[in-house]
Amino acid sequence: VNAVTLTFRPSSIVHRPSPGFTLVETMVVIGLSAVIGVSLFSSFIMGLNVWKRTASPDFNHRKLIIGMEKMSKDLRQIRDYPSVGFNADAANMTFVNVDDEKIYNVSYIYSSGDNCLHRLRAQMQASNISAVPKDEKIACGIESASFGYAMYNNATKTFDFMDIWNYSATGIPAAVKTEVTLKNGKTYKK
Repeated sequence: VNAVTLTFRPSSIVHRPSPGFTLVETMVVIGLSAVIGVSLFSSFIMGLNVWKRTASPDFNHRKLIIGMEKMSKDLRQIRDYPSVGFNADAANMTFVNVDDEKIYNVSYIYSSGDNCLHRLRAQMQASNISAVPKDEKIACGIESASFGYAMYNNATKTFDFMDIWNYSATGIPAAVKTEVTLKNGKTYKK
């Protein structure tokens, strides 16, 4: 009888993995997916918050701020032009300024009829007759607007603000104060 000897060599056995994922692999994929999902969701929520802030009804306030900056620029470029001067009251003012080497007749008028602050601007012509002014609405939805004009008071050594300005008597004001109240109750002063 012949005896058969079997030798067992562990290195010769080839282990073939079963198809599918292990529990550890599945848990890693679920964890990574959760982290990516949370970051995408938080980015989406932050984007919605930014959109809500920019689409807020405060548009009139932002437009007013831009318009007031334009008014400040116009007032800084004012020129003493005797045929027009600087005539103003609490609701409007008219003056001459220079922009891009051209002379303009500029008026800012608060109209209670449409509750808007208007900027009228026309280029001065050589014949002292101005062209048709371009009407631009600076802001609407305004409850009230008022202008004040500063004149130096020698007696008190301070600037006093007046509601009416007469160019022929006092020249150009030292400063202009503007106060605008929107219908939502916000007040802007410059």
